[in-house]
Amino acid sequence: DTTDIPAGGVLRRSWLALVERLADPVLTAFAAGSLRADMPVEQQPGAGREVCSHLEAVGRLFAGLAPFLGGEGGDADELALRRRLGGLLGEGLRRELAAGPAERQLDLEGSQQAIVDAAF
Repeated sequence: DTTDIPAGGVLRRSWLALVERLADPVLTAFAAGSLRADMPVEQQPGAGREVCSHLEAVGRLFAGLAPFLGGEGGDADELALRRRLGGLLGEGLRRELAAGPAERQLDLEGSQQAIVDAAF
């Protein structure tokens, strides 16, 4: 709960910087249709995570950002960040829904892990 952290305060600005640092690379690539090309998959040899890592990244990020994106208030920088990240997520989802099977960035069928990741 950040309701007691004043907009523009040092702690709030540091949290917003962290949000931006984590979300921006994933959402920018997702919106551009280049998530699979731009996001490296780090895994133990033979783990098979390349199939589900992109869906997991977007799902977990969206689950974590949803309260922020749906929130209100904040200073001008916070409002701009909220609009920008929400716009990137929206563009990525529009692109994903319009894509044919070969262009999709999020694999919902490649493994049973997709059931878990899609739940986010």
